Amino acid sequence: MKHRKLFILSVTLAAVLYVVLCFFAVFSVNDISVNYSVYTDSDKAACEQILSSYRGKNLLFLNTDKLAQEITDSTNLKVESITKRYPFSLDIKLFSRQERFAIKTAQGDYYILDDEYTVIDKRPTLENASDKLSNVLLEFVTGDVVTAEIKKPLTISNDQLLQSLKLALSCFDSPRDFLEKVTVFKVDNEVDNYRFIFAFRSGVTMEVRKALYKPQEKCMAGLEKYLSLQDINLYKGTIICYTLDSGEVKCYHSY
Repeated sequence: MKHRKLFILSVTLAAVLYVVLCFFAVFSVNDISVNYSVYTDSDKAACEQILSSYRGKNLLFLNTDKLAQEITDSTNLKVESITKRYPFSLDIKLFSRQERFAIKTAQGDYYILDDEYTVIDKRPTLENASDKLSNVLLEFVTGDVVTAEIKKPLTISNDQLLQSLKLALSCFDSPRDFLEKVTVFKVDNEVDNYRFIFAFRSGVTMEVRKALYKPQEKCMAGLEKYLSLQDINLYKGTIICYTLDSGEVKCYHSY
């Protein structure tokens, strides 16, 4: 009787072990499909190295958030989606962070920022790595603390200032096509009175006054004024954007 129980127990354990092994074998990752949208060879190579470490892992217990974070930390790729395809596949969609802006350091080189204001590189020039056209230089003359670190979002001690600048720049579908530089400065002795100066590649400048108030509306009005310039001889001077006491946004071209 005792031997019979041991036999039954052994058979049960063997069956359980077999089921477990089959479970892991069936759900073991062996197919990873990656859709890269705009990438560099170095980013692709780094990503493939990360993905190779996930082959053979159990799909049921695979942490997609951890995988996405590894890709983000090690490359300039953004993860659009990671989808589990049972029983053994992963579908991954990635796209490259697009260089847009640059901030000059005290040492003379540049932090490069993407369209989400994340710092993605540090290099001797502000040229875009893909087309060599310069990224838009962001210059802060405000006394606020500007912090830029690789792989981290840009921060400014006055967060409202940063959010207002983002709103103003959101008026441009492709800022690099229009702008060379954006200067942010604070009007002396006036609390929260900032101005944004947009230097267009054409030679025109645009000045957004009291930029923390309706920055997007002012910038849009100024951009519309700029786009209405028909004569190339008018590509000079400054477009002034401001608000009346009533809150109405106005702008004019001074040249």
